[in-house]
Amino acid sequence: MISLFFSHVRSHLLRYAVALVVLFGLTAFCIKVQENYPFSHFPMYGNPRADDVDYYFLTDAAGKPLSTGDYAGMSAPQIKKRINKQMDAERIRLKVKKLKDLPPGTLESVAKNVLQKMRDDAANPQVKPPLMSWPAGVQLKLGLIETEPDGFRENFRTVARLEDAGPDTGGAQQSHPDTDVMQNFLGYMMNFLTYYGWVLLGLGLVVGIWKWLPERWRAWLSAGNGFCSVGRLEAFFLRLGLAYIYYQAIQTWVVYDSLPHPQGLAHWESFREAVLWCGHPEQWSSFLKWTVPLLVWYVVGWGNVIPLTILTLMHILQRTLYGSQGAPHHGHQLLSLVFLAQTVMGWVLLFPRFRQQGAEWCKRGNETLVWLGMAVVIGAAYVITAVEKWDESDGKWLQNAHYFSNQIVKTHRQNYYNDLNPVFLEGVPPKAQEKADPENDRYRHPIPVQAHWMLTHPILSRIFFSLGFLMEATAFLLIFNRGWAALYGVAILAFHLMVLWLMKLAFPQNIEIIFVLLLNLPGWVIWWRLRKESGALPAAESGALPAA
Repeated sequence: MISLFFSHVRSHLLRYAVALVVLFGLTAFCIKVQENYPFSHFPMYGNPRADDVDYYFLTDAAGKPLSTGDYAGMSAPQIKKRINKQMDAERIRLKVKKLKDLPPGTLESVAKNVLQKMRDDAANPQVKPPLMSWPAGVQLKLGLIETEPDGFRENFRTVARLEDAGPDTGGAQQSHPDTDVMQNFLGYMMNFLTYYGWVLLGLGLVVGIWKWLPERWRAWLSAGNGFCSVGRLEAFFLRLGLAYIYYQAIQTWVVYDSLPHPQGLAHWESFREAVLWCGHPEQWSSFLKWTVPLLVWYVVGWGNVIPLTILTLMHILQRTLYGSQGAPHHGHQLLSLVFLAQTVMGWVLLFPRFRQQGAEWCKRGNETLVWLGMAVVIGAAYVITAVEKWDESDGKWLQNAHYFSNQIVKTHRQNYYNDLNPVFLEGVPPKAQEKADPENDRYRHPIPVQAHWMLTHPILSRIFFSLGFLMEATAFLLIFNRGWAALYGVAILAFHLMVLWLMKLAFPQNIEIIFVLLLNLPGWVIWWRLRKESGALPAAESGALPAA
């Protein structure tokens, strides 16, 4: 098998050389442009250290916490991102190198602007269901987590306050079951796996009647299939899986009527009207009516560059509107990039010269090149995170990995203030304060057991995180064949599940895409069926097919 792999790579050296150049070029490009949807340098947790870690949350005039989801329609991390975005803009405007060099009172001024904007957005009548009306005296609190060798301390202060009440929105308190993020994630994934079960059932039907199909049909359906290549039938089931992921994602409403922090296509005036078009519910509803027909056209695969272009553009425009509010979210990035890769490959292969070259590279069809394009963006998305971590931490990311624990505390705090779910308040008692602080003691919650363990077991923490870092740094290897793809698919899934357990952060779309494109169960079943029929693997995986 190893000799077969190297033989295949040697015989397709140009294909993989180009793919690696594109992968590392995309990595460099994303690090350069940073947050410009659908591109990102994925800066999350790039520099673990013992410095203070901050987060923000809302309270009423008496200091009682308010759910950011019910009152602002956003999460606590998004509040922090908006503030950080404006603070960095102030740093650039005043031409100072570091945030700590900004004039006193800058944070309070920025926080007041962010709080006012949040209330204005919450009063937007297009938001459905309506959010809660803001009472007088809403406060924005800053929490600081101090990391010490034997535990954590937390301090709090008010950074902004709105004395007057907001307009009446007619919103009602939403019901928030006391469920863990893991339970919500499992429910979401069960819906996906139920759908994917029907996909596998359809595949089983095709495999079951395979030997009764006319020889010409079997040859056409299996064209191009091999251990290092993707055939027509496999590509059909890949598109079927991706279509459902897209359909799930596109249902998310994004309702904004301005672009306070333009990014991506919103930087160009000619695109801003199209970006804002996505923020009108009635217009977005009209697009949703066309989503299913477009996805069906895409799955069929004939002339699908047209539906691909429309679907890709609409998803990018919608998420650009969301990212242009000053709080970028990375849950949709991989889906946009995967569809963008398919669109680019579709248009490139329309040109006879490239279509001919692609057919020569893959011997029987261009489905392998389309899969390779998607694999490249997946590999780049994870290589980027490794490069960014190494760069931001000056090469000390693994050495300081145990300080990742304070980020876990912060994330649990933010998850609690999203909807005041008490499941995020479980853990070990916090470190005792040196002085009594009755006003703020109500916000000093238990420390998550994961964070406490990591802080007190630094060597084991470094070993644990080194495995994830190694996976990210070598993710470019997944492009070579279905074996490497599946191996890295398992590793990436394990990585995301660990992040879910540690941080209570779920990336369901990433997991679904990895499941469909890298684990690729239909591809394995088809490859096995053709191998069984021929009695052996196609020689050197050169594109030759098993005898029909």
